[in-house]
Amino acid sequence: MKTIKNILKTAGILAVTIPTLSCGNYLKEKDFENPDIWKSYYNSESTVWKAYMNEDISHNSDNWYTYCNEVNGKNPQGLNGTIHLPDLDGDGKVGN
Repeated sequence: MKTIKNILKTAGILAVTIPTLSCGNYLKEKDFENPDIWKSYYNSESTVWKAYMNEDISHNSDNWYTYCNEVNGKNPQGLNGTIHLPDLDGDGKVGN
């Protein structure tokens, strides 16, 4: 949980200092409701930044915040080891 908070703090700072790469196409909670999008992934880094960036979606601070909240909610045991990540772009791949 501490790691996710640090990531969100860093993301907030980056969102203020770096212009948004893409506008529009914001993620919503409903985008994470389909159980078929969730894939098991062995995460040795305890972070989901690379997984988020590897999804072919709009990358902006709102989407990063929503992604973190949904991933954290799906993985109450934390982000280290085998976790569940969403395949939001439908390419069948999640993670790094």
